[in-house]
Amino acid sequence: SPGQHAAGGGQPRPQYPGAQQEHLNSWIQGHGNFTEQQKALQSEPGFTRLPPQMQQRLVQRLHQIDTMPPEQRQRTLDRIEAMERLSPERRREVVASAQALRSLPPDRQRMLKKAIRDLREYPPQQREALMSSRQFEGQFNPQERNILGNVLAVEPYEPHAGGPEPPLQSGK
Repeated sequence: SPGQHAAGGGQPRPQYPGAQQEHLNSWIQGHGNFTEQQKALQSEPGFTRLPPQMQQRLVQRLHQIDTMPPEQRQRTLDRIEAMERLSPERRREVVASAQALRSLPPDRQRMLKKAIRDLREYPPQQREALMSSRQFEGQFNPQERNILGNVLAVEPYEPHAGGPEPPLQSGK
């Protein structure tokens, strides 16, 4: 809703027209191609009050989303909507965990990213059960399990076509 602030900063969080009634997926689909979406974004009253750098970043992000393959675009939009539904405090936790993931050594990043991909294939309740398993506790330290839990809070459930594979068998 208008007036919310971005996690970790005092800048207003960018909004799109009808944000209180309409979800981002609907807004994007309702504004056709990138050119129409860009015009709609730029005509949003709050957009002109944002700093020029943020305006440019929003237009670039809109273009980036527009050029994604359909499955990746939908996953991205679902993740954005999941973030929008979180409380500001919970959103800060998710953002901090995503940053912590990027600061881990490359081999640990790979392991966590593989776990995220694997766990996306399970509904949230099964994810939690798997993350509290002995195998998981043996493979990931408490900080890493916290990162996984927070990042997975906004990862959409994506059932694998042939059913989920057992997670983390190779660990790589």
